Amino acid sequence: FRLQLQMSIRYRLNSFGSLLLANLYFKENNYKEVEHELVHLFNSTQKNRTLRKRFYRSWLQLGVASYTLNNWCNASQALSQAKVIGQKTGLSFPSYLEEPLKYANSQVE
Repeated sequence: FRLQLQMSIRYRLNSFGSLLLANLYFKENNYKEVEHELVHLFNSTQKNRTLRKRFYRSWLQLGVASYTLNNWCNASQALSQAKVIGQKTGLSFPSYLEEPLKYANSQVE
């Protein structure tokens, strides 16, 4: 039980730190670092944990960062995940990101 608790605390601290850093980088328009932090976080976390409302903004930020960097695969996946979270939780996906999502999807196909 103690080991599980330690792992849970470590996960929460790690994800909090990554989200905080990514948010700061996003405000500075440092998209490469946003992408680095969030891709690392989402790749190291179980998929079902990242499809929660608390990660909605981070998926949007990753989508915008990746789109800006012409990383179509990450942009497509991130914006799609944000859209799914929005549909599940009642958050509206920004209409101005519909076209970038379509374009990113077209570049991946």
